[in-house]
Amino acid sequence: MLFKGFKGNSFFNRIDFWFVLIIFIGIILRFSRINDFDNPYYTATSYSILKSWKNFFFVSSDPLGIVTVDKPPLAFWLQAVPIYIFGPEKWAVNISQSIMGVSVIAILYRLIKPTFGRVAALVSAIIIAVIPASVIIDSRNEPDSLMMFLLLCSTVCMIKSVRSDSVVWLLFFGLLMGLAFNTKMLVAFIPLPIFYLYYFFARNESFLQNLKHLVLVSILLFLVSFSWIFFIWLTPPENRPWIGSTSDNSIWTLVIDYNGFHRFEGFLGRPPHNPPPQNLPPQNLPPQ
Repeated sequence: MLFKGFKGNSFFNRIDFWFVLIIFIGIILRFSRINDFDNPYYTATSYSILKSWKNFFFVSSDPLGIVTVDKPPLAFWLQAVPIYIFGPEKWAVNISQSIMGVSVIAILYRLIKPTFGRVAALVSAIIIAVIPASVIIDSRNEPDSLMMFLLLCSTVCMIKSVRSDSVVWLLFFGLLMGLAFNTKMLVAFIPLPIFYLYYFFARNESFLQNLKHLVLVSILLFLVSFSWIFFIWLTPPENRPWIGSTSDNSIWTLVIDYNGFHRFEGFLGRPPHNPPPQNLPPQNLPPQ
């Protein structure tokens, strides 16, 4: 009786209560374990970058600013905000990833529903909400949750660009892809060829017109992606921390090898017998 008379396009008729339930499940699964786990290496990084502006910019993994972390800065800058406000509690360290994880569920639902329908959107949302890998990553301080959030937002912008024939949405796509690169480097570029192929074949424009647009967005993507990398590269080694997880103190080794081809070695053949640990600072320190 309470809602009698609400008809047509009323608020309650437009709510997908199954979707609300899935979001609730996603929230419970992620926030119920937010104090259980974290990556101590990344926690130390998010805390140490608050010690000085130099540590903040170079993303030093230690308070003295001797070694950088093995990832680009964006996820740690985001994690530092709740740590600055609430202190280095586990829930403060992990909360931004949990928020990103829940947001991914909602974005995926809205992304799939217009094309494939409500049922497909609900199935996709419940899978990403409960799949163990997603729940684990979203409830600890790994950079993957932010990267997935940015990649899905990039997908939304690419689709809107094609459907509306808008270069503005395409530029937003390039901006978000560049930010995703600054979350986990070359791993974020895995879907990039698919995005470009989609733009070529989905738009009813000439080859040269599409190529011109993709060159334009590629320039923006390149500038956003490598702006921090180039600054690190141009900074003399004696004026910055050692580049973590490298043996030669080169930012390009971190980009191309450690966070690039090294991530795909398992698909190319047998991994090395004694792979270096990936969650610890490197042992190679600058000469004293």
